[in-house]
Amino acid sequence: DKNAISSALNAIEFKLREKDYGSFPKGVAFALSVFGATNYGRSPEAALSYEADVKAVRDAINTDYFEKTLLEMTVNNPHRSKVILLPDKDMGKKTSAEEKARLAKIKASMTPEELEAIKAETEALKAWQASVDTEENLAKLPTLGIEDVYVSKGVTPTEVQKIAGVQVINHPVDTSGIGYYKLFFKASDLDCEEIFALNILSTLFGNVKTEKHTPLEVQNLIKANLGGLSFGITTAGKAGEVSPYLVVSGSSLDSKRDDLRTILNEVLLTSDLSDKEALKNLILQAKLMAEDMFSQSGHGVAMGRVNAALYSDGVVKEYISGYEAYKLLCGLIDNFDCQIDEFIDKINKLHKKLVTRERLTISMTGALDEAFISSLISDMPTDGVIPAPVKISPLGFKS
Repeated sequence: DKNAISSALNAIEFKLREKDYGSFPKGVAFALSVFGATNYGRSPEAALSYEADVKAVRDAINTDYFEKTLLEMTVNNPHRSKVILLPDKDMGKKTSAEEKARLAKIKASMTPEELEAIKAETEALKAWQASVDTEENLAKLPTLGIEDVYVSKGVTPTEVQKIAGVQVINHPVDTSGIGYYKLFFKASDLDCEEIFALNILSTLFGNVKTEKHTPLEVQNLIKANLGGLSFGITTAGKAGEVSPYLVVSGSSLDSKRDDLRTILNEVLLTSDLSDKEALKNLILQAKLMAEDMFSQSGHGVAMGRVNAALYSDGVVKEYISGYEAYKLLCGLIDNFDCQIDEFIDKINKLHKKLVTRERLTISMTGALDEAFISSLISDMPTDGVIPAPVKISPLGFKS
């Protein structure tokens, strides 16, 4: 499938340009790449250069290169190894019996004095382990002083301006030709149950059909043209003024900006939010994930509950993925047939209410193209309504 190959190559090229190794130091990652290349006879610089390789693979997509390579590696490859692993139900018992027999033999060969010496050594070790280190011994450990810790004096450059009446926050840093965009739609005037519904709404984007494409086609469009496109809920603001936001995150090569705009608009503005089957599947999935979280990370659920008792942003999180959200999910599942039409009406109204220019703030990292930002803004509906101040307050302590 040529489209699938092109999508995979686009994803790989994006990762190569992004060079995102998480918390792993880039220099170490580059060094390991160089070692790998030299181990197999390539020049060191070949491991750090990818443009020519990507072009060669892209040029090969419309030839029979991939088919020939697959045949060579698999069907016509005479070199095979068949490995069969057979479990032994008694292996643990055998290993334990052998260990006991070995220790018994050693013990039988020892004198009473040697046994007492082992006991004494063990007791001495336990006492040493339980003892408190002296200041003198602690001082022997090598330590770093605060003056030894490197602290970057650099601050991420930030420029704030208004474009077409919308606040745009730009971080003009070198991103290797990639643009990172976030569209924040302020949801300060939503109550708790509306925040729950908004979270369900955000999961529908990309998982339901649009005016032009099926969900699978939407996913393939994203893979083939973008670094990613995701939707979710976040909180931001000063203490006491924290507001929830519907956030749309997208990234693309600068040469693919127009594709980002087209796909973002299609998914955000024309998704079918009344797909009952998709809604039911997503709600069931969220319920199962919550139950798994309860068993795997119960302490996290409890901490979320405490945060909701004390802080308004904790309340938002509680109604997105906490116990309160779980109760609402269960209620939806248990009464799906009689409640789903009302719920669909609610998320459609939320969508119309929130996705407007008046609620929009844009954050962009990379080379700012004001004309492109203006086009993104002009695509958004407008209703002239400025969102009201935050009306969510801490829940107070509950069971």
